[in-house]
Amino acid sequence: MRCVRALLHDRAGLACLLFLGIVLLAALLAPWLTPWDPLAVDGSRKLAPCGPEHWLGTDRLGRDIFSRLLYGARATLGVSLLAMGATVSLGALLGMLAGLVRGRVESCLMRLCDVMLSFPGEVMVLAIVGMLGHIIRRHLLPCAAGEISVLATLDTGAVILMVSALSFLGLGVQPPTPEWGMMLGEAREVMVLYPWQMLPPGLAILLVVAACNYLGDSLRDALDPRHAMHKEPVL
Repeated sequence: MRCVRALLHDRAGLACLLFLGIVLLAALLAPWLTPWDPLAVDGSRKLAPCGPEHWLGTDRLGRDIFSRLLYGARATLGVSLLAMGATVSLGALLGMLAGLVRGRVESCLMRLCDVMLSFPGEVMVLAIVGMLGHIIRRHLLPCAAGEISVLATLDTGAVILMVSALSFLGLGVQPPTPEWGMMLGEAREVMVLYPWQMLPPGLAILLVVAACNYLGDSLRDALDPRHAMHKEPVL
């Protein structure tokens, strides 16, 4: 409850949390919120400006940008959250084992981490099970919760950038599935004459990544027991 109260007093952190919640909810409700089919091509409406029919205009194929932006959030955020969940679960499990079992086990785990860090940062999806007793839950996990939350939110932002960059280069999500990075890549082809085409997906990536990073800082302050201990009066 202490961490909840601390988070409730952080207005900027609450704003980031609310913003991310709205983005996720909009992505889930995209079929009911979008006025147009994101894959529908209409040559008579290509590169239309913002208006009452197309709130963010249309792209070079006449597809509604607002609809593609909401559906694109599904691909971008879905892959990013899946990757973040897998990596954080694996990292937390290895960290708990290293803190619980000292000696050779800790050394082997650290060497394993060194080997993993020597490879490029690629997305690995792993099935993780485990709860190893009341010692981890009461002692190790509370002390690491702040660091885990920061790493989780930072990883989410980093993976969003990675997925968008790969799609921007044509190596990630493939057409016709909408995705923010791919929308940037498509807008690049008409950037000289229609630069506003890059604003919706670009701003979406910028705002979501910035919100993830700031939310990580807020969660660190709220979940770190050492930080809370320094604020409490000594009786």
